[in-house]
Amino acid sequence: MNNYDFWRWVKANQKQITDFNQFSAIQLLDKNGILTFATSLYISDNYQQDNIESIVTRYVKTAQFVSSSYIESTTENEKAEWVKLFRKLGLKSDNKDILFSDILPSLSSFEEDSVVAMMTKHLKDLKDKWTERRSQIIQLKVRTQSGSYKPVNQVVIVNVEEESVVEPFKYITLSNEVHPDVLKNNKELLLMISAEYDNSNLI
Repeated sequence: MNNYDFWRWVKANQKQITDFNQFSAIQLLDKNGILTFATSLYISDNYQQDNIESIVTRYVKTAQFVSSSYIESTTENEKAEWVKLFRKLGLKSDNKDILFSDILPSLSSFEEDSVVAMMTKHLKDLKDKWTERRSQIIQLKVRTQSGSYKPVNQVVIVNVEEESVVEPFKYITLSNEVHPDVLKNNKELLLMISAEYDNSNLI
């Protein structure tokens, strides 16, 4: 039985299998035909309609995707069964997986608003993992008024409602102030990280 046939057998019998950890040492083929452990692979676009490949490769240049050759028919039902199996095996499949497995460990290297937005989108998950991921989360860089990206402990967060700002301060711009658009859309996240620095950057 070759690798393809083995995993097709597992897929066909997955309802009867209770322990998928027993397969952790058996590798899957990636798109280049290289045997790879399941937890290092992403589910490719051939199996799901989320266009995950373009999102993943934007952030992870060396990302590996599972081979499409496991599919025997292109029915949506078969694809769904493969996705179920792949998730049970630990393959990565969505933005949350990208964030926790690939972005957070090297967060200081990212200078993109989309990364900040992704963290806000998954803020509940970040809160659940805050203690164990704290050292990674506080490395976040945000866009400032000058257009450059700086770590949260090196920026100024203006924590007042815009309507309450009086003259002449309304027209004063600090170069290292978090850009208002970034702050508005990600305020809770940024305040939580600021609290890790004793709110020393709030005004």
